[in-house]
Amino acid sequence: MHQSVIRAFQGILKNVKSPSIEGDFATQFALRRFAKKFEVPVAATTSARKVKTFEQWVAYDDSLRAIHLPHGSWYRARLLIHQVLRGFSFGELSFTGGSSSQPLHGLQAISDKLLTHDWEVSSNCVDLFVKLALDDHAFIKAAKIRTRRSLGDEMYRSEVKRIYSLRRRPDDVKKWLLLYNLTCREASRFSTVLKNNEIDRSIDLQQFINMLVQRAIGLGLREVIKNHFGVDLEETQPIHGRMIADLGKATIDLKNASDSNTWSLVDFLCPKWFAQILREACPPFTEGLDGHYYVTKKVSSMGNGFTFELMTLVLLALVRQFDNHGSVYGDDIIIDRSVAGEFILALES
Repeated sequence: MHQSVIRAFQGILKNVKSPSIEGDFATQFALRRFAKKFEVPVAATTSARKVKTFEQWVAYDDSLRAIHLPHGSWYRARLLIHQVLRGFSFGELSFTGGSSSQPLHGLQAISDKLLTHDWEVSSNCVDLFVKLALDDHAFIKAAKIRTRRSLGDEMYRSEVKRIYSLRRRPDDVKKWLLLYNLTCREASRFSTVLKNNEIDRSIDLQQFINMLVQRAIGLGLREVIKNHFGVDLEETQPIHGRMIADLGKATIDLKNASDSNTWSLVDFLCPKWFAQILREACPPFTEGLDGHYYVTKKVSSMGNGFTFELMTLVLLALVRQFDNHGSVYGDDIIIDRSVAGEFILALES
């Protein structure tokens, strides 16, 4: 049903006439971007677009450079980020739609993810997950069900008694249940989603457990951004829509923004303890379309559970060095027009 609705909508879009690309540069730029949104990718070039997207993804990551003496505003942004992250705490484990490193074959219900699919996780993320899941009733209950299915009732009860008898700590049993059900996978999986006829949109399919931990980090960052900057990411998008109409404001949209946030920049901007949390939540490798494993300079692509929030925090901390009322939603930046030029110079640095 879902696919048929999408195909029906695409059928309608084929008959939508694109606007004439006329006017000054700003008008032509806006019209071209608008027309691209309605472009339905041709099925015959799917394979070629996917390969092209992957090759560009690799090439772009190779081109990223380490941070070296950036614009002075970045140093002030670093001080601000250190201050606001003192209030950081993990959000709860929450589920997201979509696929993961293990193909789900359309079975994406929460019950499927808890009880049927593998709990894939990179080894560096195990401790973070266990810490967050110990008091999560859904995961503990699911772990019990999965373990009973695997061992049988008699062996399951025997193991629980044995583990509890060692130190008589219920948490030890919970840790065993969680660890027993984890499946080690060290690499995320590169994939693409449709964008337009020129290129697809790259996406990094994370391990199921890594994604949950990443979302907990993302939710924690949302609270930091809301409490310290007054920007509620649940409500910011329509607010930006209204702010664009203000002729005194400039709108800045970045290209490859999610792929441009490097580990070098995170190490420069963030406290060491927070950078370490991000490293533990991210798989160390990405499996490419060619079957090779890649170690990327970028922190994460779209598909990671905290990419959006981390990008917002980094850009917002920089924006506020120029405009106390500037706003950011992912890579959508709105800033006072009088300081936009200097802000762009800081970004380029």
